[in-house]
Amino acid sequence: MSQMTSAPAPVKDKTNLLLILMLAMGVRLLVIFVFNITGAITRLHLSPDSLRYHRVGVLISKQMENGMFNWPNWIDYGWFQITGFIYFLFGPYPLFMQLVNMILSVGTVAITFYTARLV
Repeated sequence: MSQMTSAPAPVKDKTNLLLILMLAMGVRLLVIFVFNITGAITRLHLSPDSLRYHRVGVLISKQMENGMFNWPNWIDYGWFQITGFIYFLFGPYPLFMQLVNMILSVGTVAITFYTARLV
């Protein structure tokens, strides 16, 4: 009698991962666009932390426009610096930072999925 193994099929796993990633990205995009269309973050004070990152990011992007890239601050205030850099590249629009956050969060879903498969 042969011994049966139940190893997961790689194609099915990739299909499941793609479905999970698309679902996660769809939900995040929906939330981003609803917040931006309605102005809910500022009007309802949903995320004071986001407003602080925006305010500081605008200041940092203005410093970067003047040629001041304060590299030591990247260690202590990394996310503020990243926000400022994104604003420096694309302009001070919170939508761009929300899209960066979406990409990073969807990437986290993929990493979690592959990590769970290893366990």
